[in-house]
Amino acid sequence: MSHTAPVTYYPAQSLSVAGTQIKLVQSADIDFSIKREDVFEFGTFWSVDNIQVEPATANLNFTYALSPSANNHQLLGLDSFGDFVSDGEGKQYILSGAGILTMPHGFISSYSVEGAVGSVPTVKVGVQALEVSYVAGAPAFPSNGGSASVSEVIRPDQISINLGINEYECKSFSFNLEMSREYVNKLGALNPIGNIMTGPPKVSIEAEVILRDSANPKFANDASIDAVITCGAIGYSVNEAKLTSFSTKTSLNGIQVGTIKLEAPVKGYNQITIGG
Repeated sequence: MSHTAPVTYYPAQSLSVAGTQIKLVQSADIDFSIKREDVFEFGTFWSVDNIQVEPATANLNFTYALSPSANNHQLLGLDSFGDFVSDGEGKQYILSGAGILTMPHGFISSYSVEGAVGSVPTVKVGVQALEVSYVAGAPAFPSNGGSASVSEVIRPDQISINLGINEYECKSFSFNLEMSREYVNKLGALNPIGNIMTGPPKVSIEAEVILRDSANPKFANDASIDAVITCGAIGYSVNEAKLTSFSTKTSLNGIQVGTIKLEAPVKGYNQITIGG
């Protein structure tokens, strides 16, 4: 009987930031691409060459279940938002499985957390980088439970949402932080001279609110709203958010639900708080 090498699946994989493993990871994927251009000349049917014309880029996307004991937001540097925004070096990300894939200087371009009735709140993170290396190897299966003993996973009943001075009964929520970045390139080199933010971070919040008579949300069109989403011991707060849309839906066999969407024109690092 021939022996077949084991395929790599989730027990044999781990994701770490700056040497510390991220806990409760649910999924992870990397996309690496190099833009090339074919070169031709008159007099021949065949191409002369295929050359690289732009820097190689790598994108890492991963998700993890929200837990206060994991402190993943601290590993990502989001607990100090001013330092996070001014970071010019990025962090090292390593994805281990069938080999080791290393991203030496990764910058977070998007961060979001979503929660809904009947499901565990999940964080989604997008990372950009110009460098990535891969060393092949056999998958390594852990001999014990490792970090899987984390028991303080946030449950739906530990979530509260305050918009302004009122707390609302919600069916779902999302908190999205987008940070647009641009690589600065120059002639004479394929490696960029920088990866900079092209504008202030943008925060948006969406919540499905159960409507109840006088408790229905009433927002002035241009009023500033302080939004706070509390998930157990982890909080997400944004000051001076503004209403972008409000819609309702009602079915014959269901309750009336309103969908509130807010955006925050970020004016400074102390306007956003992520953490305990």
